[in-house]
Amino acid sequence: MAYSITKADPEDNKDAVIALCTKNLSPLSGDRFNWKYIKNPDGKADVWLTHVDNDEVPVGALSVFPRKISVLGQDSLGGILGDYSLSKEHRTLGPALSLQKEVIESFSGLKYNFLYTIPNDKSRLVMRRAGYALIGQNIWLTKPLKSISFVQQRVGNSLLAKVISYPLDILLKIKSKQLIRYTPKGCKFEKLTQFDERFDLFWEKIRSQFPVIENRGSEYMNWRYIENPNRQYNILALTTSDRKEILAYIVSYDRENRTYIADFLFTGPDKNMSNILREFTFCLNKEIEAISLVYFGSAKIVALLKSHNFLITNDKAHLLGYIDDGAVVAETIRDRENWHFIENDEDV
Repeated sequence: MAYSITKADPEDNKDAVIALCTKNLSPLSGDRFNWKYIKNPDGKADVWLTHVDNDEVPVGALSVFPRKISVLGQDSLGGILGDYSLSKEHRTLGPALSLQKEVIESFSGLKYNFLYTIPNDKSRLVMRRAGYALIGQNIWLTKPLKSISFVQQRVGNSLLAKVISYPLDILLKIKSKQLIRYTPKGCKFEKLTQFDERFDLFWEKIRSQFPVIENRGSEYMNWRYIENPNRQYNILALTTSDRKEILAYIVSYDRENRTYIADFLFTGPDKNMSNILREFTFCLNKEIEAISLVYFGSAKIVALLKSHNFLITNDKAHLLGYIDDGAVVAETIRDRENWHFIENDEDV
């Protein structure tokens, strides 16, 4: 079999990409395709398709999604790889590696300053051979709020589990500083339904605080969370008392009995993050048993989360990157400590 790879227009090849993703990855609806391939405010996706023996129906696809990223306070354009799929009968090293190498070989002619991705284990081995370097592993953190499920798994008896879990839950509240609910002096908490112009001011203030951080301006945030066709998010913000400035925010969603933090950011002292974490926990549905998040970045942020009773439960996945060795910011990009990267940045 002879394989060929071509760069394709996403709009002209919408049906082919949807078919490949739905068959080999997970269902991709037309609305979600339009949202992430076409309507992204940072630009349309770049798509490569693999064909075999000149067949018009592609057997593989790989996409790069533009992301505006601040690197050392300066605008840069990263590309996050996603929707990497090959039909089962073509999942051999040759076509898999060729598809990845095609993107690398096209890099100098693309608009991106660097590429990055979090692949699964099998794809990671292929991508390392193609030329991607390991930047580091992200981590999964969980903050337990209730012990009932944990206890019941071990004792079996529901009534006994309730008796045992009650004092344990009180201890959890004490350890995570959740006994008293209050609003810090000079501040307000707001539940939001959209990201307004205050987030543009917040972004300009915050971007220099993290050496490598994805755009958090209002246009991008509204696209990412409010217009997302697949999930509904909750937004909590900490503002100044006059509500003119954002000091911190958390974006989250619920799944079964767990809340997931998809995005968080804070400016100024660590107490702004501590204050919003405390209020965020008080706002949760009473049935929620734990809060979880994925994080890749500074050990200082991890330590802050751990001080609020977040526990590292596992190293979840590897972040790989590709950037020219001669690029001015190459060393900055390759250092995990410089990143602020969470589920929001990973999910394409």
